Amino acid sequence: MESLMNLFDDLNWEDANEYFNETKRKVLRDENGCRTVLLKLPKNFYMAPHSHIITEQHFVLKGEYTSKGKSFPVGSYQIFSKGDDHGPFESENGALILVIWDPIRLKNKNKLLLTLKDVVNIISKINYPGIKYSLTDLGIATDIKLIENKVVLVFAFPFTHLLVDSELIKSVSQPLHDLDLDFEYEIRMMTEEEKSKFLQMEAEASKGE
Repeated sequence: MESLMNLFDDLNWEDANEYFNETKRKVLRDENGCRTVLLKLPKNFYMAPHSHIITEQHFVLKGEYTSKGKSFPVGSYQIFSKGDDHGPFESENGALILVIWDPIRLKNKNKLLLTLKDVVNIISKINYPGIKYSLTDLGIATDIKLIENKVVLVFAFPFTHLLVDSELIKSVSQPLHDLDLDFEYEIRMMTEEEKSKFLQMEAEASKGE
C-alpha cells in the first residue's frame, strides 16, 4: 500500500461490490485490524440499518447523506460505538465519505477474534427495509455458521425476484467484509410454514406503524 495518497485524485479507486451499485472505495489504511477507507457514494445510494462490533467514524468531505431523517452535509462527523445501530444511509446526489474502523480485541496482529455469537449478533441487528423486524427475526438470514474466517449462511426469500434481494445481501455482506471476514451464501425459497410466519410478522409490523 502506498504511504502517500491524494484523497481527491482519480488513482487507487476500486469497486466496492459489497455496497450499493457503483460505490467506489480507496483504501488508505488496512493493518492490524484497523481500516481507513474513502467511500465515493453514487447518486441514489442506499444502505440498510446495521451495526458492528467495532467503532466506526464518518467524515463527510463532499456532498451529503441523510440518516434517520437528518441531513449530514460537508463537514459533518459521526461516531458509532460498537453495537450501535446506525443507518439507513441515503444520498440523493452522491457523497465522498472518509470512514475509519477501529478494532476491538485481536487474535493476532492481523485478525479480529470473533465468535459465532458475535457474527449472529451483527446480522441480527440488520432490519428488513421499512419494518422493525430483523432478517433473522423474519427467517430470511438463517443457518448462520462461522468456519475459521468465513461466514456461511442461507438467505430464505418468501417470493421470487424481490426488488430488495440484492440490497438485503449487501446489507449483510458489508459489515462482514468490514471485519475482513469472507462471506459465502446460498439462496432458497421459504417453506410454506416459513412464508406464513414472514407474512404474519410483516402484517403485525404494518399495523404498528
